[in-house]
Amino acid sequence: MIFPGRHARAAVWLGAWLLALVVQPTRAQSVPPPPPASAPDAGSSTYAPVRVGNRTLFEVLGDGKLTAGQRADRINRRLQTLIERRDPVPAFTDQGVKGAGDRQLIRLGGEPVMEVTPQDAEDNFSTPRDLALSWGRKMAAAVADARAARSNPLRGAGILMWSSITRRPAALRSTRSGRRTASSTAPPRTCWWTT
Repeated sequence: MIFPGRHARAAVWLGAWLLALVVQPTRAQSVPPPPPASAPDAGSSTYAPVRVGNRTLFEVLGDGKLTAGQRADRINRRLQTLIERRDPVPAFTDQGVKGAGDRQLIRLGGEPVMEVTPQDAEDNFSTPRDLALSWGRKMAAAVADARAARSNPLRGAGILMWSSITRRPAALRSTRSGRRTASSTAPPRTCWWTT
């Protein structure tokens, strides 16, 4: 099929969109679960990362019952469950932090995610409540971003496609005065499909 003149650009645009639809969904339908924090080399550390995908949110210490790696694995697993949940996750508010005194429980979407210990607060030069609010906001934002990316795998493709389509080759550009540039004075190239 031959596409003359202005239809060639539409054909290229349509082909690019079809390619994006075929290629993009095969990349990552969901955010990959973070690697276990209790890996052999992380077990010797007193800190372990809390992650969503490849994004590290903060690090936790071990408490009396769990090592830092085990604690981070539990938190990461709970966050991953929230990301994969079909029901909407309500926004995080100050009411998402419950507790009295030095132990604060962070809840996201009505589910308990983690407890901030006095050691966590001391290590971060904060109070348990302030640290719980800060970590709760970070986790809520990361979960919301991961859910948005999971629900729309083509989210960034439209911007990329639009920028590649709207860039005109040098032969079609003109100056502000309306005159064509020196590079555009060359005769148009003929392609095999237009001959």
